[in-house]
Amino acid sequence: MANHTYDAGDLSTDLNKVRFLIGDKGENDEWILSDEEIQAFIDDQPDIWHAAAACCIAIASSNALLSQAIRAGAYSEDYSTAARELRAQAKTLIEASEAPYDETAEMATTDFALRQMLANKALREG
Repeated sequence: MANHTYDAGDLSTDLNKVRFLIGDKGENDEWILSDEEIQAFIDDQPDIWHAAAACCIAIASSNALLSQAIRAGAYSEDYSTAARELRAQAKTLIEASEAPYDETAEMATTDFALRQMLANKALREG
């Protein structure tokens, strides 16, 4: 049985950090990846940024395999956009891991702060 845990008050564990970075925090008891899947990425990658990027790519690939679009009557959902956004997030996470620590001026400690930091970076880079 797959385990799913996240404690927003404890970002000292790599598992919680990766869940935070990918936004898989079990809101409404809905999880994307199991603890075991995330831990496998953590064990296989050089740091949590690359582990989070690998998780994003895995989720994007999973969504792409499900379907490019679902249509039922007037309802439709396009997974290609979500997959594209996840791949872009993976690229941003890898770039963040490669930034020299002495040049890093911002630090995200909340979900909002992370989104703001990424928006600021996009504005700086044009």
